[in-house]
Amino acid sequence: EKLQTVLTYGVPCLHLSGHGHKDFVLLEDGQSGVHWLQPEEVTDVVRTFGGDELPQLVFVSACHSLATGQAFVNAGVRSVVCVKVDEQLMDATASVFTRAFYCSLAVGKTVRHAYEAGTCAPLLLLPY
Repeated sequence: EKLQTVLTYGVPCLHLSGHGHKDFVLLEDGQSGVHWLQPEEVTDVVRTFGGDELPQLVFVSACHSLATGQAFVNAGVRSVVCVKVDEQLMDATASVFTRAFYCSLAVGKTVRHAYEAGTCAPLLLLPY
């Protein structure tokens, strides 16, 4: 329901954070439960409720988020950031990446530059 609402209002950026699955898109149901959606279902929801005003950027911060990211790509979202299909995402790494990514966007950098800044940022956490 919340995804449908934000798509109907027309948001420029959508950030999804939570748990992921390699074959399904997982969305909360509002009652501490999970909707297990096929990626094609999410693509249809995005196209139907987003119409001509899809988000320009979707950021998926979850383990195994490729299926979720691909659903948004298939719907026509211009830029999608997600984790590789077989990768787990550590909370600390996600936090550092997210901070660097959004900081870069906030000062006018491109999505590609912001992504590259985010991927370099966790390397700064490594011990010497």
